[in-house]
Amino acid sequence: MPRIEESDIGRVKQATDLVALVQSRGIALKKHGAKDWKGLCPFHGDRETPNFIVSPQKGLWHCMACGKAGNPIQFVQAHDGVSFRHAFELLNGGKAAFENVPSKLVKTATVPKLPCPLDPEADDGTLLDQVSGYYHERLLRSKPALDYLASRGLDDEGLVRRFRIGFADRTLGLRLPEKNRREGAAIRARLQKLGVLRRESGHEHFNGSVVFPITNGDGHVGEIYGRKITKGLRKGTPDHLYLPGAHRGIFNPEALKHPEIILCESVIDALTFVRHGMGNATCISGTQGFTGELFEAIKAANFDGVRLAYDADDSGEKAAQRDAGKLQAIGVAVHRIRLPMGEDVNSFALSYGAEALKKAVRSAEWLGAGAASGVVAANARAASHSSSLVAAELAADAEPAANEKSPEPLKPALAELVA
Repeated sequence: MPRIEESDIGRVKQATDLVALVQSRGIALKKHGAKDWKGLCPFHGDRETPNFIVSPQKGLWHCMACGKAGNPIQFVQAHDGVSFRHAFELLNGGKAAFENVPSKLVKTATVPKLPCPLDPEADDGTLLDQVSGYYHERLLRSKPALDYLASRGLDDEGLVRRFRIGFADRTLGLRLPEKNRREGAAIRARLQKLGVLRRESGHEHFNGSVVFPITNGDGHVGEIYGRKITKGLRKGTPDHLYLPGAHRGIFNPEALKHPEIILCESVIDALTFVRHGMGNATCISGTQGFTGELFEAIKAANFDGVRLAYDADDSGEKAAQRDAGKLQAIGVAVHRIRLPMGEDVNSFALSYGAEALKKAVRSAEWLGAGAASGVVAANARAASHSSSLVAAELAADAEPAANEKSPEPLKPALAELVA
């Protein structure tokens, strides 16, 4: 589960009117000394002796009889019968913690107090749009997710909003009706069928991931790529996730309107090109993810050429050989963008900067046009030697990335959301 930042917990504790919060649950309080308030404890059934002490300046409460104590988040958690995360979200939403509140102690709440962002009557495409929209709003308020994008050089507000990059922080489930209610069972079953929720556990599939929606032919989200950003995951937990089933949709379909495209191995690599002014980049879904849908779109577009920007490693090279042959077979001219061995597009841009990346595109290796398996094989044999030469040339010509004028950074308006 994505951890709530201590700074966010501290902000919510400080911003919450603890006296008003306690009183909203039907607990009468009276002044007790200069700074505290006192009332009957709701947790052990006080009837006569007011043992429940509230210290608003400290943001704490405690009962002198039963010993129960905590902060505002823990009060909502204990009184309303919700998880710590749910209580945090209620208080983080401001008014939500004071609306439709229980006047009596609840052991386990079954009715969510947070509004559901999904329309249960929507079709599947619209439902995935709404899920992606919710995750996008969560990312704009998530410092860890924004920090991750910054670490990949993708902390640009225009880019984030244009591609609706999001973050799955396990809060969507808090806003859905419970599965023991008819409406909850229905929408949860649909989300499990779509792959947003896992069939076996009902948990969010992309929990802890920055997510990138991919649109299909009708403009709706048809696929979602997720990249885990949480450290210390259980052994065997995949870093890369997609919706279950066959890959659908094309990332950055606007690229297909250009006379030539840059074809990458991943969404993050394609976004790296877009961030640095090369909007004709799209991608496959990993080395085994060149879909028939994308191939047919390339075939129909009648491009002047395709520049392959796959990773400079064995799997990337094999995929480039394979896909160059497929593209040449339909008459598409193919170039191979050479990077230093072991680099991918994103890591290269971070190390060498935008100008070096643009030069790598301009100096891409010609693989030929039309069916030319012999040419592809010959280039494959020379790949390792060529890659080292390119690495040396690019490293010599490129200015350090730190000295380069970068694209517009995260704007203050977006940064303030997580301040």
